[in-house]
Amino acid sequence: KMLEEGKLITVRTHTRFVHFPPHKHNYVEVLYVCMGSVTNIIDGREVVLKTGELLFLNQYTSHEILPAEVDDIVINFMVLPQFFDVAYSMAGNNNVLADFLVNVLRRDNQQGEYLHFKVSEVLQIQNLLENIIYSLVNGEENRERINQTTMGLIFMYLVESVQYVEMRL
Repeated sequence: KMLEEGKLITVRTHTRFVHFPPHKHNYVEVLYVCMGSVTNIIDGREVVLKTGELLFLNQYTSHEILPAEVDDIVINFMVLPQFFDVAYSMAGNNNVLADFLVNVLRRDNQQGEYLHFKVSEVLQIQNLLENIIYSLVNGEENRERINQTTMGLIFMYLVESVQYVEMRL
């Protein structure tokens, strides 16, 4: 219901001041903190995202989101797993982290699987994320391939940024 027919990705701002009780999705959710912070509870574990950080939640991962405050600005990406096909091919076939990243995003199980990238200092990732957000918010037509390629570039930088990842399987 969050994705229009035929769309592989959409974006919206996270609603502040609201507690989101435990829930799950039939799509991959990616949270990006533009400013402030947001707290998720995943399998009883508190995961705090700060400015510039990313959280990838695989399909069906149950999570709870605590209320965000007035200065917290968070972007939610709702993504169908096939959107990542281009990113996966760009990141390379024999790359352990790329394989792991894509496999976690495609898995269909009930475990609290997530990847938390603490990449606020990686300006290339920040710029690429802003490009995707701008494209999606402004409804630029025929940008899906560009957005998929941009996500591929983000994956390539994430693969190089393994020292910034926290994961739970």
